[in-house]
Amino acid sequence: MFRTALRNVLAHKAKLLMTALAVTLGVAFVAGSLVFSSTVSRAYSDAVSSDLRGVDLAVQQGWDDGPHYPDQRLLDEIAALPETGAVLGDVRGNAALAGPDGQRVGELWSSAAGSIVEGDERRTLVEGRLPEGEGELLIDSRTAERTGFTTGDTVTWSTDGPGRTATVTGVFDTEDGDVAAGGTLLLFAPDVAQEIFLEPGQYDQLNVTAAPGVTQGELRTAVEPLVTDTLDLATGDELVAAQERSIASYTEGLRTGLLIFAGISLFVGIFIIANTFTMLVTQRIRELALLRAVGASRRQVTRSVLIESFVVGFLAGATGLVVGIGVALLLRATIAGEASGLPAGDLVVGLDSVLVSLGVGVVVTMLSAWLPARRAAKIPPAAAVGAAYAPATRRGLVVRTSVGAVLTLLGGFLALVKATDDMSTNLLIMTFGSMVLLTGVILLTPVLSRPVIAAVRPLLRPFGFLGDLARRNALRDSRRTAATASALMIGLTLITALTVGAAGMQRAMSEELRQTVSADYEVRMFSTVPMSPEVREAVAAAPEVTASTGLAGDWVDFAGEEGEDGGAMLHGVNGADLPELMSLELVEGESARLGEGEILLDERTAAERGLGVGDSVALRLGEEEQVEELTVVGVYGDHRTLYGMVADVSVLERNGVPTDDRFVWVMTEGGVSAETTEALRAAVGDSPALSVLDREAMIAEASGQADTALTLVYALLGMAVVIAVLGVVNTLAMSVMERRSEIGMLRAVGLDRGGVARMVRLESVVISLFGGVLGIGLGIFIGWAGGLRLADQMTTYELVLPYERLGLFLLLAAVVGVVAALWPARRAARTDMLSAIHAT
Repeated sequence: MFRTALRNVLAHKAKLLMTALAVTLGVAFVAGSLVFSSTVSRAYSDAVSSDLRGVDLAVQQGWDDGPHYPDQRLLDEIAALPETGAVLGDVRGNAALAGPDGQRVGELWSSAAGSIVEGDERRTLVEGRLPEGEGELLIDSRTAERTGFTTGDTVTWSTDGPGRTATVTGVFDTEDGDVAAGGTLLLFAPDVAQEIFLEPGQYDQLNVTAAPGVTQGELRTAVEPLVTDTLDLATGDELVAAQERSIASYTEGLRTGLLIFAGISLFVGIFIIANTFTMLVTQRIRELALLRAVGASRRQVTRSVLIESFVVGFLAGATGLVVGIGVALLLRATIAGEASGLPAGDLVVGLDSVLVSLGVGVVVTMLSAWLPARRAAKIPPAAAVGAAYAPATRRGLVVRTSVGAVLTLLGGFLALVKATDDMSTNLLIMTFGSMVLLTGVILLTPVLSRPVIAAVRPLLRPFGFLGDLARRNALRDSRRTAATASALMIGLTLITALTVGAAGMQRAMSEELRQTVSADYEVRMFSTVPMSPEVREAVAAAPEVTASTGLAGDWVDFAGEEGEDGGAMLHGVNGADLPELMSLELVEGESARLGEGEILLDERTAAERGLGVGDSVALRLGEEEQVEELTVVGVYGDHRTLYGMVADVSVLERNGVPTDDRFVWVMTEGGVSAETTEALRAAVGDSPALSVLDREAMIAEASGQADTALTLVYALLGMAVVIAVLGVVNTLAMSVMERRSEIGMLRAVGLDRGGVARMVRLESVVISLFGGVLGIGLGIFIGWAGGLRLADQMTTYELVLPYERLGLFLLLAAVVGVVAALWPARRAARTDMLSAIHAT
């Protein structure tokens, strides 16, 4: 049976080609994900090893009861130990650099800064000298190459406030992973770095090198008595292990994300594989029956088909591994590097990538072929001598339809039900329900094919009897049509659901901005790091500004209550200018303007405390937990930004509460203009760490982020659509082979080659549109169900149907049909009528 299976693979290699290609593409996606994530992980690990070169022990800041830092006194004491070879103090922070065009270089999370001293083995000076005082810095060689900056140039940089200028005193090489991935690294003299990021004499970490012959354990034992419990100690080996765990956690998330899309592609491929083997079994009824007639058992016939699938899966898996390595190279060239913040190192092809790729190819193919193999085993020996054999499919179709209907109803219910008040739990239930719903609709596609395809009948009328033939051919085998269309339906369902959800989210965010923010401009960090109060002060001093406020905040407790559960968020604003900048819907009170000793509460906080206008609120503020009593002057409706309580920022300042702002909103004389924008940029020193956005730019930025994410998702789901195209090609090609004599008869009665090709193309378009209509309809429902969860959190959310994109998706389905039919239609048109009729 094994030799028979191998002969069958060789005999039907053309028919199995598209199946093997579908498996190859799916496995390539898996292999590429594994190899790429391993490559990124190794690149990070190499960078960490280089960055920790020479560090045998680290004394790190501690976080118990607030941050505690090692200081100069401790550094000197450790340096005096006989077990110590050298000790270097390290200061770390984030600082953005402006390029020659004034725009920031890189992203803030990978825009690092720190200190440097003589003897630091992690950095090699390639030109110039070390910085010696304020207004001097070093830049890394990669940044110097990108920007063109060199020794002696004046550059603009910033941490969390207005821009500053400094002179480049030199350029250095580093193997830092973030720098290799497109980040920047600015280095200052130790005292300057301490003034910027910490306090004089403080360090983030002390890096200790052991004296010759001293082990890391012995060094730790010697240093430990000098270090207080408020600081942390870690040997060099422990540092490397901790960094590798962190890298593994990060790359695991990257790998999981890529593998999810790879799994979708493989899931689509399952339909193609099962469809192909089902058609092969149907076309080889007499051959399989003859095996039964000469003594083969049912088990042997099943085993024969499964051996065929094993061979196809193994070869496709091996090919997919090779293609996957190419995919990883492409990902490394396009994703890793400056654009993404991922380091690009040497390609790593691990044993796990090889085994998983081969295993996935074999397992997916054999599982997909299992049901067709069982059907093959049920073929009676009598079919070998020409006896009519028609497997009983009606009962199976009834069972399939019944199960599909139950799953569809259950999935729809789970997608819509609100089980708890926890949004994340509801989203998880909705996602599971959507998967059940999709499975149910897949099972129902044979039944749905007739009404849906009948609905496109008017579109086929211009093509006359060819259109009618195409429609009938598509309905000839409803299961085959359903399996072919389902592959395309899955991809379009996901694409449509994400598109509908994103469109509603974008509109909700835009509408919320318009309703809640009256300001002309918003100044903010281009990351989530808060801004220094200096920004608020610099903006308020600009002559163009008529009103402004920052938005600081901290969680505070009510006097007499313990723990966070008894507190609320207190926002600090410029109380006098707040009404001009923010739209607060007051349900109590006459004005949102705040004076000394006054506070506003949102409706939920007021209801929970039983408070109203005129009542007093006692809050515990700052580290000293001083009690501040404030008078309620207004209650406003639920607000996503100003949730909790609002008071003048002076309340926070006098009680020692941090007043770093998340945003600064600005109203200007004359409104938005290019001149005003430039004036505001100048007011903050052209800081590369800050963004100055007008109202339209705020909205555009929010939409742009969603569009960027959607584009990435479209690209990742594109593989599933490509595999779906292969499924249509395979189905049509094998269908043409089955109908060879029928096509010959059509040619004999006068249908020309162009007509035959047109008929096959129309059949392909009908099948693709069937999948497209189901996918888009199902995607709209899932997108709407997801939106219902968002509506609980965002009152401005409404269902938005982006008709242009949905129409484009439907057009894409039609194009898929046309493209998929190119080869089968050409093959059908070249059918020789005489040989086809003779083969009947």
